[in-house]
Amino acid sequence: SKGKGSIYAGGNGLGTSDNQLQQPEGLALDSDGNLYIADYQNTRIQKITKSTGAVTTIINTVTAPTDLHVDNSGNIYVLFVDGNVKKYDNQGDNSANVSTGTGNTSLSMHVDSNGDIYTISLDSKKVWKATSGNSSASVLFEDDAIHFPNSIALDSVGNVYVSGQNQSIIKWTKSTSTSSNLGIGQASRAITINSKDNIVVAYDGSSISSKNAKIIEYKLEDGVANVVANLYTQDPSSEDYYMGISSLIEDNSGNLYIAIGKDGGRSGSDFNNVTKDRILVVKNGLNIEILA
Repeated sequence: SKGKGSIYAGGNGLGTSDNQLQQPEGLALDSDGNLYIADYQNTRIQKITKSTGAVTTIINTVTAPTDLHVDNSGNIYVLFVDGNVKKYDNQGDNSANVSTGTGNTSLSMHVDSNGDIYTISLDSKKVWKATSGNSSASVLFEDDAIHFPNSIALDSVGNVYVSGQNQSIIKWTKSTSTSSNLGIGQASRAITINSKDNIVVAYDGSSISSKNAKIIEYKLEDGVANVVANLYTQDPSSEDYYMGISSLIEDNSGNLYIAIGKDGGRSGSDFNNVTKDRILVVKNGLNIEILA
């Protein structure tokens, strides 16, 4: 395990102050290591400057943002629950539509180095793709095993991975245009591909009483997923709450950021009282903590 989780943002109850969050969804990092948060219920995008820890609202009054990405030029891509993606400049201004036509309940996206955008929708078995030259998204692939998908990621060669509430992780292989079941990540909540091209999978329990969240790193070799490490395990003695994980991302130094704030509509009405909305950081080192 890397170490213990500590609060990086939020954790001060639900609200609109800079030190509060309300259903954080997507996370993104820019080339300087600054963290961006899609603060869904607060209709804003928050930026945490790595060097100072300062929290600012870089984009305000954006209805229902569910995921985001920052490219190497600092442009900010924001996915909205209606399926549309807008691209903003590095100041959060001058938005343009860059992906449309994927339908409602869109929760996760990936933007590759070409500016192509891959999205999923909670109520669909399809993965959509819009290109940098055509904002009208088309179906990349469809798989009947996809069920309530919640997270999408791509590796360095363009293979696509999709996790979901009632499924194992599905892999679409670019070279053959075929999809298959990886056999891991059953009912996982979020996935990401790290700088080692390994897949990192978050599990957060199946009920409101669960206090057993864990994050596992797998290496993919010859179509088989092998465990590399248990990156994080929830400690109920200090983290005595249901950990509703909605997103995670790992920086190039191996520090892991985890968004907590499950939407009741995605997991059943009993989750509506989860009020631990926060971002945790798990440092790449044993027993190292970053104070809020």
